Amino acid sequence: MSNTTQESGRSQQSEATLDVAVPPLEAPHDMPLSECIRALIERRGGLCRNLLRISEKDGEIVLEGEVRRYHDRQVALACAQHVPGVRRVIDRIRVCDRSDRDTESN
Repeated sequence: MSNTTQESGRSQQSEATLDVAVPPLEAPHDMPLSECIRALIERRGGLCRNLLRISEKDGEIVLEGEVRRYHDRQVALACAQHVPGVRRVIDRIRVCDRSDRDTESN
């Protein structure tokens, strides 16, 4: 059972496919959940942290912004779900594959 909520009619397939290896998190107990998630995502590498916003309230995490690949989205969601204290993850991440856009404009 996944605790990921997807918005705006997106496909529900990702709820069953979050098989992404996430390294163990060793963060101070007083660190905000959003900072723990950001640290975990950065440890995984490859994501442009400036394009991904993380907000939190009472254990509810909202991930929003753009990533380049579907895999990057999956990594961000898996990282958020593996942080102790996270009760729910709301997915507002858009996948913007720039290579597809370049191909369409030619």
